[in-house]
Amino acid sequence: MQTGLHGTIRPGQDGRGRGGVMMRIGYVTSDTPGLVDRVLAEVADRAMAAGLALAGAIAEPAAASQGCRIVLRVLPAGPVRDVSLGPDAGATACRLDAGALEGLALEVLAGLPDAQALIANKFGKQEAAGRGLVGAMGMACERGIPVLLGVAPEWRPAFLAFVEDQAEALSADPDLVFGWLATGVAASVPPPPAPPARG
Repeated sequence: MQTGLHGTIRPGQDGRGRGGVMMRIGYVTSDTPGLVDRVLAEVADRAMAAGLALAGAIAEPAAASQGCRIVLRVLPAGPVRDVSLGPDAGATACRLDAGALEGLALEVLAGLPDAQALIANKFGKQEAAGRGLVGAMGMACERGIPVLLGVAPEWRPAFLAFVEDQAEALSADPDLVFGWLATGVAASVPPPPAPPARG
C-alpha cells in the first residue's frame, strides 16, 4: 500500500495491499438519478440474504421522497443516519453534514473486522479530500476483501486518480454487480490449513 491523499491508504502499482494481498475494488456509475443507490441497496440485501457479512453504508432510496435529505443505512443492520443539513434558501442540491458523516464512518470502521466485503454508497467530495469513508476503504483493501462503491460521473476522474486506475467499472445491473461481489468474497477466503505431515 502507498500513502494517498492526506495520509490515507491507496493501492500500490501492483494492485496488492500490505503483505501481498490482492485488492478488489469495483465501482458503479450512472447518469440516471438514484439508479446507483437502488442497485447497491439491492445488491447489499441479496448479499446478506445469501449469508455474506457486510460492512459499509448505503443510501435509503425512500428518503429521496422526503425532501432534501441524505439518509444512509449502516451495514449490516443499521442504524439509519441522516447526514444532511437543512437546505439553504434557493439551494438546488442537498447539503452534507460532514461531522455526521465522520461519525457514521467510525461506525463502519467498527464493523469491518468481521466483514467479508465493504459497500459504500459513494466516493465524493469528502473522500476525494481524504475524509468520509476513505479510512474504511483503506482497511478493507489491506484485508483483501472486496470494496464496492458508487461513484457519480463527475467524481469518476478523482476516484480513478485516488485508486491509480486499479478499479473495475461495473454496469448498473444488480445481477452483474452481485456476481462480482460474490466472486470477490469467494476469492478472498483463505484456503484451509494443510493437514499436518505424518511422521
